[in-house]
Amino acid sequence: MTPELSHSVPGRRAPRFAWVPDALTITRLAALPVLWVLAALGMREALAAGAAAAAFTDVLDGMIARRLRVTSRRGGALDSLADHLLSTSLVVWLFLFCPHFFSAEGVRLLAWAGFALLALAVGWIRFRQVGNLHLYSAKAAGVAGYCFGLLLLYTGQYSGRVWMAVLTLAWFAGVESLAVILTRRDVNDHRGSILLPRKD
Repeated sequence: MTPELSHSVPGRRAPRFAWVPDALTITRLAALPVLWVLAALGMREALAAGAAAAAFTDVLDGMIARRLRVTSRRGGALDSLADHLLSTSLVVWLFLFCPHFFSAEGVRLLAWAGFALLALAVGWIRFRQVGNLHLYSAKAAGVAGYCFGLLLLYTGQYSGRVWMAVLTLAWFAGVESLAVILTRRDVNDHRGSILLPRKD
């Protein structure tokens, strides 16, 4: 989900609404303090609804940026920061409001989190930066993870089968990301999947 956003592309005039993607990303960042206030007040349903709206901007800004063809590494870094802060906050909120989930699934969560951190560490060692791989599997895992987490936050309940499906998708995305990191020379690979031809 980490689209590369910007206000312009060198060599051509910026579209009229080129500012919209970055504005959506900044809105997502600005919403975080409000969401934390809702969490502190124990307003779980309102928190879940607000987090869902913020997560939707993560999808919307990328769609608009691709349609307008306004991309840059600066915009991508801003979007990645907002995405990581929101997803990390969601995990904390789930821990506060749904401790039973962590009691039951803590080992699996820690195993996946450890692998994800390993992939990030390998990427940093190889390229000295966090890359925007734009893998379809990672995007699918992100959407599935957000949907699962938000529903769990709102209802306080979850399906074991759905959880295993989401976790399996997350593992697949993590393994594919690590494979790309280990085999590619460019940290910003845009081919969508390691199984597809590279877009040069």
